[in-house]
Amino acid sequence: MNLYEQSGVIPYQYIDGKLHIFLITSLKKGHWMVPKGIVEEEHDEIETAVIETYEEAGLIGIVERHLVGSYQVKKWGGVCTINLYPMKVLTALESWPEDEMRMRSCIEADRIWERIHNPGLAGCIKDWVQSQPVR
Repeated sequence: MNLYEQSGVIPYQYIDGKLHIFLITSLKKGHWMVPKGIVEEEHDEIETAVIETYEEAGLIGIVERHLVGSYQVKKWGGVCTINLYPMKVLTALESWPEDEMRMRSCIEADRIWERIHNPGLAGCIKDWVQSQPVR
């Protein structure tokens, strides 16, 4: 069985003291997800996550170097492990490389479960949200 690795971020921002998370739609099915991409030899996980977040979501920010969590999905005839890192969003661009292919939404963290269908992704985000200090 083929094994693949992707890295991505949970892009977040505090708006009026409330934690918000940015989501994007997937290309094929339009499901809400976070930006992520295949880790290539020339980039580490953090660099990959930064590049993919800019290309897929038009978000620029600071990635924290501690792993939030991982989940697995079956794809490409194998199993893909997706590692997630938190990213504090500093800028949300009005246009970006994949803006015509994906939708982007910024959602209050306590309402995010209405959008995410993947239980592994939902679990990683939920665990991270619960670890955040109340502001």
